[in-house]
Amino acid sequence: MEYKATSSVNLLVTIVILFVTSFVLASTVVESAYIPSPSEDRQVQKCASEIGETCGNSIFHYVFGAGKHVSKECCTILLNAGERCHDLLTTVTIRIEHFSEQRAKEIRRKNDKVWEFCKRRGQISPSPSEDYQVQKCASEIGETCGNSIFHYVFGAGKHVSKECCTILLNAGERCHDLLTTVTIRVEHFPEQQAKEIRRKNEKVWEFCKRRGQISN
Repeated sequence: MEYKATSSVNLLVTIVILFVTSFVLASTVVESAYIPSPSEDRQVQKCASEIGETCGNSIFHYVFGAGKHVSKECCTILLNAGERCHDLLTTVTIRIEHFSEQRAKEIRRKNDKVWEFCKRRGQISPSPSEDYQVQKCASEIGETCGNSIFHYVFGAGKHVSKECCTILLNAGERCHDLLTTVTIRVEHFPEQQAKEIRRKNEKVWEFCKRRGQISN
């Protein structure tokens, strides 16, 4: 939603422009009978200012249009603005545009969906101690073998060399599991795909246990 409104009139005009330019839905606008109260209008402006134009457009496209993605940066901005701001901007837009009840229901569902999505994204960053451990594990495995193991676990890789197996075993199962778990969280894989990734994670570990020997 265009969150950079400067008045109730400007908010309506901006929303109309977004609908016309982004979705080409109409060329004629019927004046809305709904006008936000002065206190509501001030809150709308405050929320719009906190979220900003770029992220406001991205969130608007997700909630009201065909958008499928909101960046982590925009999620962080939205979470900092708060759920109350998010709901207010959506509710005011619904009222101004006089959406049908069925359409409004779908918009509110997407409004809740993007908030929950951003909440999950906001919680995926490793803690400082976990981040330190991730960096340590990645350093121990190294870029070449890390890429090979990653391609096996997350992609279509079918082979990990004996040398990389030895390096992985020396790093330890805890490192192996941690790197996979953090990647699943950061990339927000759906549960079914995450389950398959964990299966391959265990498969490559067992393969390397059979193939390599831990160095003394």
